[in-house]
Amino acid sequence: MNWYLEVLKKYAVFDGRATRKEYWYFTLFNFLAFFALTMIDSVIGSFNPEVGIGLFGGIYSLAVLTPYLAVSVRRLHDTDRSGWWLLIELIPFIGSIVLLFFMVMDSQTSDNQYGLNPLPGNKGGSDLAIIVVAVIVFVAVIGMLAAIAIPAYQNYVERAKQAEIHQNQPF
Repeated sequence: MNWYLEVLKKYAVFDGRATRKEYWYFTLFNFLAFFALTMIDSVIGSFNPEVGIGLFGGIYSLAVLTPYLAVSVRRLHDTDRSGWWLLIELIPFIGSIVLLFFMVMDSQTSDNQYGLNPLPGNKGGSDLAIIVVAVIVFVAVIGMLAAIAIPAYQNYVERAKQAEIHQNQPF
């Protein structure tokens, strides 16, 4: 919870560096909060399956968009990459995989052009827990997208069949 609050305190700070732990705990908490709000939206009836989001989920997403972008840029800085690398996400599927790889990478152990090492004495090495959390979040997001997209597609196909039936009936 502290990592989440620390990122919110740096609401629009795009300079500096963010560790893997800071980024992934913020991402995990966002996922859990968005999932809970989606469930609440479904219960109260404000979830729109065609759009894939509800009232509370939408408001929350807009509220954390800037901090999420800021911590993502700082995370890229920690791997000695420009924040402009976030735009690789615009390339379908491959962009997401490349960005996921960058976010899971270990911090650069020395100071870089974006600031001092946030973990003094960091000697590198892997943090298996962070990698596991990253994979779980990635799989969960894919699962949520599939859970929204498959019924929406089935509904689309059904409406197309109904429209074709009505179009072919004589008047």
